[in-house]
Amino acid sequence: MKGSHLLCEGLSAHNKQQLIHLAAQQEARSTALQAVLRGHGLSEEAMAILQSLDLSGARWQVCLIHSADPCSRDLQQRLQHFLWEREQLYLLPLTERQWAIVFAVRGYGAQRELDKRLQDLSARLARFRTHMACGSSQASILHIAASMRDAQEAIAHKFYDITYMGVLSIHSVQGRGFTNGYGEAAPWLNRILGSLATLDWAEYVDAAAAAAAGFKARRVHPEQVKTMTAYCMHHVREYVRRSMSRHPAAAAEPPDFLEVDLSVIGLEALMERVSQYGQVCFRQLLSCREEEVLGVVQEINAYLKEHYQEKLSIKSLAKRFYLHPAYLGQLLRKKNGVSFHIFVHDLRIQEAARLLQEVQYSITEIAERVGYSNYSHFLKEFEKRLHISPMKYRKSIPSLKEHLKP
Repeated sequence: MKGSHLLCEGLSAHNKQQLIHLAAQQEARSTALQAVLRGHGLSEEAMAILQSLDLSGARWQVCLIHSADPCSRDLQQRLQHFLWEREQLYLLPLTERQWAIVFAVRGYGAQRELDKRLQDLSARLARFRTHMACGSSQASILHIAASMRDAQEAIAHKFYDITYMGVLSIHSVQGRGFTNGYGEAAPWLNRILGSLATLDWAEYVDAAAAAAAGFKARRVHPEQVKTMTAYCMHHVREYVRRSMSRHPAAAAEPPDFLEVDLSVIGLEALMERVSQYGQVCFRQLLSCREEEVLGVVQEINAYLKEHYQEKLSIKSLAKRFYLHPAYLGQLLRKKNGVSFHIFVHDLRIQEAARLLQEVQYSITEIAERVGYSNYSHFLKEFEKRLHISPMKYRKSIPSLKEHLKP
């Protein structure tokens, strides 16, 4: 109504009154149509409005439009343009991502013409990632809730369609059922939570991709897919919340995954949302983990100083400290300033230099004691750090010169 007053500027009083009356009439029609679509009880006024719209011999249908993204101004304009081209056609916003076109047609020719126009509209809206589906035709506008239910059933089959083209009808999907897939939730959740524990983003992405492929291959019912996804993301959120609760100074808790309307989202867009949500959660976990990192690195470094002479690998170390190898390698490089392997070699050569100041061990024995089974490898690492061979280093120590005389 506010918009109609703005449009009235510059018009005569009579024309203004007419425009306001038309706007009020249109709003009343929209309210009555939305009430019958949702199966709500109708007031006498709403019943009278709908009966005034009913045409003798006309068949009424509902075409649902679902958008993966919130309605933009351009999308709204395209929908309005389609509306202006016909009478007895009403565009009803249901949510920010969902609309219903309610229309009446008379005769087979008119039906074919409108079907063609709807297909054309679908092609024009494809870039907005929209899905469209039509329900069964009804003899009265008062029965369009049945057409709405049919359209909802038909559009569910668009869940696995990534082309965003064409209009489905309830007749075209009859006999194409979905399967029960609730068993897919547990393995997906286990992989997702495992990726959070190890901060393994690649594993998180791969788990989501594998789940999506499984849903599509088995044609799991879209509502089950959405329920399982919401269930998994709820556990992701709880995991992050528990991690953050140990860090009072941490950032705000992660948002609720269900803040997004999942009712009108396809598999592709749903997995995009899972990825975006995961990125938020991983960033928050990393910010919390930073506070724990120093203590973890100190513990790992202490272990390395005790066991540097053993056969060590980043994989075995990661297993011992319950971290992902890639993450552990990055963590040690960031905090120690050098890679894991360089850090271990530094410890070994440091100890070798100390032992070379004593005479009870030969150089070969020293190499073995600090962890080198290959003498050439020991020689290479020693010279790389001290720029002198082990023998020359030993001879350069004044206190040992007397012992080393031939």
